[in-house]
Amino acid sequence: MQIEAISKANSPEIACVVLCCRIFIKTASAEELEQFVQAHEMDWDEVYKYAAFHRVRPILYKVLDNCKIPAPVLGRFRNYCRALSVFAFERQVESARIQQVLGQQGIVVRMYKGLDFTKLVYGGDIGMREFTDMDMMIDSRQLPELAKVMTAEGYECSQIEYLRRFPEHYVANKKDICFYKRSPMGKLFGFEFHHRPGNFLMDQSIGFRELLGQDYLHHSAPFSQEQYYRLMLLNHGASDYFPNLRSLVDMALLSQKGIGSVPEQLRRVERLSQELSMRLLDGPAAATPADNVVMRCATRITKLQLTVTLRSVWERRYMHIRFSASFSDTFRMAMKFLHYLMLPNELDINGVQLFSFKLYYLAKMVRCVNFPGRFKKVFSRV
Repeated sequence: MQIEAISKANSPEIACVVLCCRIFIKTASAEELEQFVQAHEMDWDEVYKYAAFHRVRPILYKVLDNCKIPAPVLGRFRNYCRALSVFAFERQVESARIQQVLGQQGIVVRMYKGLDFTKLVYGGDIGMREFTDMDMMIDSRQLPELAKVMTAEGYECSQIEYLRRFPEHYVANKKDICFYKRSPMGKLFGFEFHHRPGNFLMDQSIGFRELLGQDYLHHSAPFSQEQYYRLMLLNHGASDYFPNLRSLVDMALLSQKGIGSVPEQLRRVERLSQELSMRLLDGPAAATPADNVVMRCATRITKLQLTVTLRSVWERRYMHIRFSASFSDTFRMAMKFLHYLMLPNELDINGVQLFSFKLYYLAKMVRCVNFPGRFKKVFSRV
């Protein structure tokens, strides 16, 4: 899509954000940005807001720092990026400490995404990519012991009772366990320990071993670009359906390294990624044609990204139905989605003591009925 077309159909501000992302991945030039800014009256507060939504403020700062824009505008981006660098450094230190503590207890974990991904793909600068929590991989059999150690370290987790009482159901229904703690300075540290890469609605046949190899937790070498390409196709694409420009920039940077083949389960997601990259980031055209469902989903996601529309968790889950390749797949996914909506979670298990996990399906229904506004809101989006 031409930048001017994006500007006319949406706004010069979102077009500016898209153009900066293109310059960062080298599908556009700095001269194009200078000409665009000179030709349009920019609301820089809106540009900043859209950059924050798409989680690309460090990218815009790096690109805009070389252009002639108002000093207060650049200062706002600079201040954020400095804070992000401090944020990233503190979390790097805490991540190393937690890995050491867990290792001393025989609990094997491996960091991925976040800081690890930024170091590999963004030139080693841990402040170049926005992130929140620290993500680590773990064997599901070590989750109970992990919960004990993290609790002893002062971290809180609302999912511990669920894991303690129904460990088999927890592993089957949840992909991770999350811990949070306030630092002495009041800053929030968050860890997500993933025992599988996908959520309940995704194909459970593809896990970390299929993506990374049998020894993924114990291998001493860092993850390769090819391994991260598979991981991010699953994380950004098959799980979240590319919610922002940051996810597309990630994929574009990985693709530029010459990635090999991907598992069969991810090929349509890869084609969706290529289509979105071509439309929004002016990436290369895909070698193979996309089916009608992929094209419709690409059109929908493009519209959501350019209109800066926040997608709820429920809407992202519904994309699994929309993206199904056939009518039978759509029906099966719809049934699975209905099951997901009624699946008990930690709110139900923490709220009342029942002797059977199956009884918590009833507890979930009661809880939803007690909050009719939220219940209707959820189902109105399905």
